[in-house]
Amino acid sequence: MPESKQIGKSDGVAQLSSFDPLKAGQKHSQEYYDAIKQKFAEERDLRLNYRPEGTGQFNSDFEGDLAHYGEDSYNRDVKPREAMTDTVEVLFIGGGFSALLTAPQLRKAGVKSIRIVERGADVGGTWY
Repeated sequence: MPESKQIGKSDGVAQLSSFDPLKAGQKHSQEYYDAIKQKFAEERDLRLNYRPEGTGQFNSDFEGDLAHYGEDSYNRDVKPREAMTDTVEVLFIGGGFSALLTAPQLRKAGVKSIRIVERGADVGGTWY
């Protein structure tokens, strides 16, 4: 007999017994599960074939009317400088949210040399 706890309810007492999700529910034939897998495969194929060009529909060329999206509107006055050459323990490519949250944790863990490289005018990710 499975172990059970009693939980008080306003209208009586409910029983909460040990539950094994692998043994729960009805048992179905393999054909039943195969039919479900087939239906999911058909639905997936419908989604994938909806646009025959696939990922080719996405364009990353910022030309013409889209050209202004390739520029950082907050970083118009970039001053050229010498490239940096140093060695660090941890280098973040991009100063987004993950880098800003992870860097202090690494510092607490004893990492001394951390560098965040961001191409935008400010850190924090894309907010515009």
